[in-house]
Amino acid sequence: MQLNAEQAEAAKYIDGPMLIIAGAGSGKTTVLSYRTKNMVGAGIDPKQIMMLTFTNKAVRGLEQQVAKQIGEESASNVWISTFHRLGLHIVGEVDSSLVTLHPAGSRQVLKKITEEMDIKEDNKEFVRPAKLLSLISLFKSELVLPSYLYDGLYLKEYIDSDSVKDLIRQHIGTKDRLELFRSIYQTYQRLLNQHNQMDLDDILLKSVDYLVSGDEVLHKLQSRFRYFMIDEFQDTNRAQYVLAQMLSNHTRNLAIVGDDFQSIYAFRGSDMRNILDFDNHYQDAFTVRLEENYRSTPVILEAANQLISHNEDQREKTLTTNQQEGELITGYKADTIQAEATWVSTEIKRLIHEKGYQYRDIAIFYRSHADGSLFEVMFPEEDIPFTVVKEGSFFEREEIKDIMAYASFVVNPHDTFALRRIINTPKRGIGKASVDRIVEAKTENIDYISLLVNGNLPGVKGKSLERAKEFGEVAQRLQSGIGKVGVARWLKACLKITGYNEMLDQLEDGQRREKQIHLDKLVELASEFEAQDEEMTLHYFIDRLKRTDVDATLTKDEDFDRVQLLTVHASKGLEFPVVFVVGMKEEGFPSPYAYSSFAMEEERRICYVAFTRAKERLYLSYPKKKQEKNEEREKVEVNATPSRFLSEFDSSLIKWE
Repeated sequence: MQLNAEQAEAAKYIDGPMLIIAGAGSGKTTVLSYRTKNMVGAGIDPKQIMMLTFTNKAVRGLEQQVAKQIGEESASNVWISTFHRLGLHIVGEVDSSLVTLHPAGSRQVLKKITEEMDIKEDNKEFVRPAKLLSLISLFKSELVLPSYLYDGLYLKEYIDSDSVKDLIRQHIGTKDRLELFRSIYQTYQRLLNQHNQMDLDDILLKSVDYLVSGDEVLHKLQSRFRYFMIDEFQDTNRAQYVLAQMLSNHTRNLAIVGDDFQSIYAFRGSDMRNILDFDNHYQDAFTVRLEENYRSTPVILEAANQLISHNEDQREKTLTTNQQEGELITGYKADTIQAEATWVSTEIKRLIHEKGYQYRDIAIFYRSHADGSLFEVMFPEEDIPFTVVKEGSFFEREEIKDIMAYASFVVNPHDTFALRRIINTPKRGIGKASVDRIVEAKTENIDYISLLVNGNLPGVKGKSLERAKEFGEVAQRLQSGIGKVGVARWLKACLKITGYNEMLDQLEDGQRREKQIHLDKLVELASEFEAQDEEMTLHYFIDRLKRTDVDATLTKDEDFDRVQLLTVHASKGLEFPVVFVVGMKEEGFPSPYAYSSFAMEEERRICYVAFTRAKERLYLSYPKKKQEKNEEREKVEVNATPSRFLSEFDSSLIKWE
């Protein structure tokens, strides 16, 4: 492949800091792989190169491209990973016994904490587990522990106190609520520490803390790595930015790639200032702009360029392309949301039968999951095959949570939360009161498996005691198999020994088949991981699986020919020949929660991302009526206003049907 002038310029610059502003579809992965080739060609050892990104899919893409340029053997020596995998490596260097708690487990911990507190009525919404976990995640992304949340905000030097104060002002508000949050956060961290666990955000928080306090860990990494490349830099949070700075400070060979136009994760703690201010922090940074788009038609790009130009806080850039003009954008004003879904269904059938597209070429984007629910109902009636793409949905399935809880429990038999989940899954007739007494009998000196097998459980009697001991023996048997058999074989044994397979056999055929598919996928993933790493342990499998884009692997099959339904956020990094963006009404897209000018600019960036996923055809639609709840909480139909984004590009670029 021939690089364009700007790509070639970025690829040949090796030493010192560099900022690559890479517009949507501008070939940034190609640039990074060619740059790696030039570095190796200049005599740099591949083992000295680290490349970081955000998803396992992006990691795979980089690995493939780098292998094409320097060969598989050399490419295997380049460290290409997500931030979280790097974090797990750093944490493992200091304390390899820590077990990662998945968000479902974190919510369970928070639920238990708040249930034992006397919460005022006006704080009930504030202490919802999902809301609390999101808030804790935001503070951890700013490297803030509960002990820092006192008056005056005693913070470590690498913490941005202004950002922390903004978080408190925006998400907490009053002093009383701050004290409530601090108390919950502190209890949550204490419980995690007691059970030798860390949540996903702890991985980076602990990594930074270990690098700051443990010179040996930092020295080890800096001795090996001299060149650093970070993709999607606009999505970094404070923790990731500090981590990148600390690792690269000894050489300042830090090249970052990103696009502030595609910064859409503020709700997760990402900070667009990291890319906007990069050349202020590195004033000698070499800057390159990649503005030639290789994905979309000129019409789609022109609409996207005009749309995003309404934002003020950004770096100027204009996407161009050498492609032919292509189709105009198609717009549709539906009378109702039902009519909108019917029109989309009809148009999909036309594209399939008259234009030669496959279902897999087509995606439907919406701002929130609620806007996609009608399509899930209608498409089966219309015989349109589809799949709903949700981030992390594989891990939200009950059967996966069950088996992962078994794995977590035998790896860390002090894990109360895993115990509570599995002790009666399948049903064993051990009552809640008995489970509570088992938890009360546990001390720091004895783990649950030993406790259960010994049967020294005050207050647990009769059949409950007998069954608790039997469960302990099952867990002991599973624990004894760790290291003796591979992970895939262990998972199969777990399903059999625990009686889980028998439980599945009692289910209705369709439900059993669906659960079995997901469990088979779990075993298949274990086999794949073991083929890549003969030293794979159950502990490492648990951590690695939590960082794997399993839902993507479920849909990459050649036989997988379905329309994809997804939020715009879930579409990041993807592209489709045909994109429908539905529900483009005010208080829908943009979100009704976009109160500030900053939030509205983020909404516009989300819309920009949606537009720039489309390669050939872009459809935009909205309903003229929408449903709202009145004062009596009854659903009523009211007039909807078209999204402001529909009028922020030239009307000549869209034809309305």
